[in-house]
Amino acid sequence: MPTLDPLVLPIVADDKKADAAFRRITKGAKGAEAATTSYGRKTSSIFGGLPALINPTTIAITAVSVAATQTLQAVSELQKAQISYETILGDPEKAKRTLRELNELALESPFFGIQTLRTQGKQLLAVGVGASELTDTLKTLGDIAAGVDVPLSRLALNYGQVLAQGKLTGRELRDFAVAGVPLVSELAKQLNVADKAVFDMVSRGEIGFDQVKKALEGMTTEGGRFNNLMNRMGETLPGKLSKIADNMILIGERLGSAIAGPAGSLLDTVEHHHRNILH
Repeated sequence: MPTLDPLVLPIVADDKKADAAFRRITKGAKGAEAATTSYGRKTSSIFGGLPALINPTTIAITAVSVAATQTLQAVSELQKAQISYETILGDPEKAKRTLRELNELALESPFFGIQTLRTQGKQLLAVGVGASELTDTLKTLGDIAAGVDVPLSRLALNYGQVLAQGKLTGRELRDFAVAGVPLVSELAKQLNVADKAVFDMVSRGEIGFDQVKKALEGMTTEGGRFNNLMNRMGETLPGKLSKIADNMILIGERLGSAIAGPAGSLLDTVEHHHRNILH
């Protein structure tokens, strides 16, 4: 871009020099004007196309594309969950029933979300929790996790370790304590002993899984300090947002199930053509 001379005529004795200085200033001004006009045209060409990108048709097509993608994603996650639960339970009908019960739990106690409950439910089934006890177990652990503000996965892991070992060890007791779960005091109350006696019993391997399960349930039943906390947390803003997200997942799964067959056939056709190209 041309450089403008200072907009002050130099004081010169010679008129010719003054005229030359004036012409340089005029030329510089015209150059600046041309550069500005060129820049304006370029800017206009860049941003002039934006209205075409934000017209109603484009917005509608984009919205439909996003909705279709999310619908297929939702039904894909459901299919993976069904296969996992069928594999663990060995019964397709029992797997479907268990997943329906988890959906109901998520909607009744909307805090951790459907996907979290499915994931942790799968882990608990794998370590030996019965399908008929799964939702109650998740409700118990979920109420406590909501109360002490830790991930559900953390308590599910500790619970599963105690179940797998058949007894409470010092490590799991410390894990529950670090998570903020008052298991020692609840066991002491249940066994009618002092807190110190609980530590001694744990070191001797005298506290089994059933006692731990009973103690955790005692914290969440009526009168317990964590009673119904998932439901209460569900009335908070995060809980309401979680419920909306779960509803969207379930709607997506229902819609996606209707188009899963045709979509799968289309993908099979595409894959077949790809193989022909590659071979």
